[in-house]
Amino acid sequence: MRFSKTPLRVSLFGGGTDDPKFFNSAKGLVTGFTIDQFIWIFASEIRVNQGFKFRLGYRINEDVLNADDIKHPIFREVLRGHPELKSSHFSTMSTLPSGAGLGSSSSFTVGLLGLLSYLSGDFQSRTSLAKEAIRYERDVLGESGGWQDQLYAAFGGINTFEFDKTGWQRKPVDLTESNLRALSDSLYIVYTGKLRSASAVERSKNDLKKKDRLLSETYMLALEGEKALRRDPISLDDIGKFLNTGWELKRGLSYAVSSSHIDDVYKQILSSGAYGAKLCGAGGGGFFLVLADLRSADRLGSLVGRDKIMKVNICHHGVDVGVL
Repeated sequence: MRFSKTPLRVSLFGGGTDDPKFFNSAKGLVTGFTIDQFIWIFASEIRVNQGFKFRLGYRINEDVLNADDIKHPIFREVLRGHPELKSSHFSTMSTLPSGAGLGSSSSFTVGLLGLLSYLSGDFQSRTSLAKEAIRYERDVLGESGGWQDQLYAAFGGINTFEFDKTGWQRKPVDLTESNLRALSDSLYIVYTGKLRSASAVERSKNDLKKKDRLLSETYMLALEGEKALRRDPISLDDIGKFLNTGWELKRGLSYAVSSSHIDDVYKQILSSGAYGAKLCGAGGGGFFLVLADLRSADRLGSLVGRDKIMKVNICHHGVDVGVL
């Protein structure tokens, strides 16, 4: 059985400036990293005719004769683009829910493309996988959003990605061992208890003049945030302040980004003594990224419920493929 294992991601600074609707006329910059939570896709060839070509197992099960008949949009379009593929069984697993702001749909797309590349023996580069995933999600399926999710899933690790009308450029962030330990030891995610459609939230951000202004401020904040991340020694207080400011800017983009419940969770995070926090992804639900020391994290667990807070670590690799 062949598999792909693709990490989820969190963005520290600059989310939203990676959207070509913004960076084609300005500049974009995001800094973030992949975490040790993954999307798994397993594939095995079906050797006996059972009346279908593809068996797909995800939230539901599908048995279909033709890729055109697949309900799952990413499976449908990607498998439609690989007519040479033999009859196969695909199944998926995830350590965290989809629609939670951690880039799961793009991790799935990159993982599926990586797995098909492995099955065909025509290995694609990480750059090619990211570009193909962007094409399928943004052009073929017409989903709203930026490019960072596909890039983080493909490359993994801590990175800054810069964007302009000519495309994108990757700049890895190499921290000293002590700074990496300090950052890693302070990373938590807190579940709001709500899931959402990222594309729907992005479509709600329709005040273009306001959006451009706030994203321009977000870009400037991201420039300063990246400098703080690269500073030696690292200041978690400073990083936390940048997270808080970034969240306030994101909240201003649309009514759908936050809610009274999400605002209450954020207040609980700050009252715990955490350095800072921001809601991951487009907004509307999912997980907060929280930067906190051990004492604050323990206090936060008492406030939000210990089943809602989770320690995460930085994952230093992108999509991986292999054989079980």
